[in-house]
Amino acid sequence: DFAGYSDMAIGLGGMMGFRFLENFNFPYASASITEFWRRWHISLGRFMMEYLYVPLGGNRRGTKKTLRNLWIVFIASGIWHGASWNFLFWGLWHGLLISTEKRIGAARLARVPRLLAVPLTFVLVLLGWVLFRCDNLRHAGKFYGALFGLLPAGDARFFRFAEIAADRSLWLVALIAIPCSFAPLFFRGIGHRAASTEAPPPQPAGVLVLRTALAAVLLALVATE
Repeated sequence: DFAGYSDMAIGLGGMMGFRFLENFNFPYASASITEFWRRWHISLGRFMMEYLYVPLGGNRRGTKKTLRNLWIVFIASGIWHGASWNFLFWGLWHGLLISTEKRIGAARLARVPRLLAVPLTFVLVLLGWVLFRCDNLRHAGKFYGALFGLLPAGDARFFRFAEIAADRSLWLVALIAIPCSFAPLFFRGIGHRAASTEAPPPQPAGVLVLRTALAAVLLALVATE
């Protein structure tokens, strides 16, 4: 929804002659958490980079201080989203992942095949979204238990995997959402644009046809509800 109304703002602004910053660039097609944060909520990332990370010293004062600065940035990002423990731990989770990637090094990460790195990154991001979505840490703990099949049988507030797998409407949503979210894996030339206010290049005809078809399917689904 966030990416959707960001695109609406960009489109409406373009109709009136304004060029706004691209705020999301297929973040779920990222092959690392570092790449994810270059593609996700780009305006927030730039703000944190320019007004917090760089003033703290950035990466100019050695590895230890670079990692310290990254931890501070992500803790601040968590608190910025909400003054509660779950948002703080969400920031700590991403700080841990980014710090781990810095320790491993970009060269080693680049050796991991993209078809393996993208699903792994996606799962790590989703694990973080549990903290972001839940009301508190206790709620998050039960949510994780449901995800990994560790929830007591008597708790009816969470769906079991078998119940989710039996819901055909969710499979239909996945059929539509997966090509949209992971388009750079299926179509060359998508998702590699730099974040800027310049006019985007024209899209290939096949991409426009796919987007139109998906939009029509979504409208049909909404109309039949």
